Amino acid sequence: MRILFFSVKNFRSVDETQTIDFVKGRVGGSPLVKGGWEPHVRPVTILMGPNAAGKSNVIDAMGYVAAAMAMQVRGFIAPLPYMPFMLEESRRQDPSEFEFDFLHEGVRYRYYFAYGAQGVEAESLYEVNNKTGHWNKIFEREVEDGRSNITWRQGILTAADKRVLQSATSKELVFPFSSRLPETQLASLSAAVASDFVDFIPTGEIHQNRRRQLLIQMIKDKEFRLEDASRLLNLADTGIISVTLDEKKISQKLLKKFRTIREALEASITKGDEESGSESTDPITEEDAESIAYNLVFTHQGREKTRFTTADESDGTLSWLAYAPSILRVLRTGGVLVADELDASLHQRLVEVIVRAFTNPQVNVHQAQLVFSSHNTNFLEYMKELGLEPESFWFVEKNPEGASQLYPLDSFETHKNANYETRYRGERYGAIPNISEEALVNLVQEGQRPPLGGVVHG
Repeated sequence: MRILFFSVKNFRSVDETQTIDFVKGRVGGSPLVKGGWEPHVRPVTILMGPNAAGKSNVIDAMGYVAAAMAMQVRGFIAPLPYMPFMLEESRRQDPSEFEFDFLHEGVRYRYYFAYGAQGVEAESLYEVNNKTGHWNKIFEREVEDGRSNITWRQGILTAADKRVLQSATSKELVFPFSSRLPETQLASLSAAVASDFVDFIPTGEIHQNRRRQLLIQMIKDKEFRLEDASRLLNLADTGIISVTLDEKKISQKLLKKFRTIREALEASITKGDEESGSESTDPITEEDAESIAYNLVFTHQGREKTRFTTADESDGTLSWLAYAPSILRVLRTGGVLVADELDASLHQRLVEVIVRAFTNPQVNVHQAQLVFSSHNTNFLEYMKELGLEPESFWFVEKNPEGASQLYPLDSFETHKNANYETRYRGERYGAIPNISEEALVNLVQEGQRPPLGGVVHG
């Protein structure tokens, strides 16, 4: 799956509709383009702007949709949080709205839903007819007083299937709810979106425990290979030469299960079949996964080849270990990877290597997409070296009413040899913090103790 456009309205710091596109060459005006959409998918998109401008809220809006899809496809039904724009009183009564265009198996789709204090208020799914180039409705839904009115395109589902989906409550979205219909095109589509839409990487210090939990979850989901972990840590120059499992500290039953899973994963890599063996092994429980995660052994380079446990390793090492497999997986199979301030937890050099992997078509053969926010203006300076274009950069800033606004770098006049970093720092493009050095100096001096000797030098 590839994402082409994403729009959000009335969500956190976003008031009016803000749209970010992931299309190269600004060809998104037509539902259909010659040769298909695949060549026009942009691999990397970077959000930039000052603190508290709303970059994280744009990222979180994508994560919100992904979480809603994934949870409901898995049958976990709970009210979604309602987080409208709070700086305008009228918005507190309006629903948050989300819409995204995506590609799946060569077809362009558009999914939309509005979610308010009482739950779903509207929902729709359209697809582009690749012969006519026109948008065709799959379904439209309106919810009033908790009752859904759904209209379907003729022939899309049987009457029995429609009755099943009609039973969706106002807390449930019909699109992911459709995964309950076996052997239908709609069910397979919703499952694909839930699986590939956004793989959210928990970066930054506040997500330290969540990253450790992600490592445990990957073990539980049978997506963790010791060989991959060793090579990923080695390429990041962590000083770690291998990752092994302390087999003496886990039960023989769990060790046997882990070895079976390891063999299945090896077979899947060898055969190129990501599903190979995944269902034939016994499930890993949460307790099993924790036991494995906390009994990993990290061997460091040096004369004595010192070995450390998971508890001894730095958060930086564990951070990379936790989400590097997600990066590897999406590059191997395709999908959309999203991170808020990716470079907050990783060295810039490592982030540059990751970006180049996504922009290199010989590496990124499945057209995986990377979306992340950053304060690092060096990405602008080294744009060409990283395989990026002006359209890869989107700025976020707040208007006088406190609402976040999105706009791309290429909405300004661009030049082939322009120094975009210098122009950005020179406030040519906006979305840069207005910091008062004088205010800081005054604040320090107001409460400053006299130096030793009692003399303050002016």
